[in-house]
Amino acid sequence: MQTEFTQASFRSGSRRAVVVHVAECHDVLAGARVQVVDAAASDADALLILTDWAEFAALDLNRLYTAMRYPIVVDGRNLFDPTIMQQHGFTYISIGRPAVYPVRDLDLAASAVK
Repeated sequence: MQTEFTQASFRSGSRRAVVVHVAECHDVLAGARVQVVDAAASDADALLILTDWAEFAALDLNRLYTAMRYPIVVDGRNLFDPTIMQQHGFTYISIGRPAVYPVRDLDLAASAVK
């Protein structure tokens, strides 16, 4: 058995969306999944997580932050702790919990109000 990765890239002006579909088989290597995330996150405007695979919950958040154009994560499976995502500089939107924003953005917003 093997794993199939299908990736499609769409561009609209300066925006780029990458859609990655992973067809999982029983003998998939964890590293292969993470490589797909790394490729999809590279220069991405946002990352949408729709799986609860342990490999995704264990992503290197520093590397993910550096790879993305805009560090925005929409987590459909509540894999991450919002406070940790905020500490790593992400705008983090999850299901049934309040969204969190990077501390630097909150500081900028507070200084603009003064």
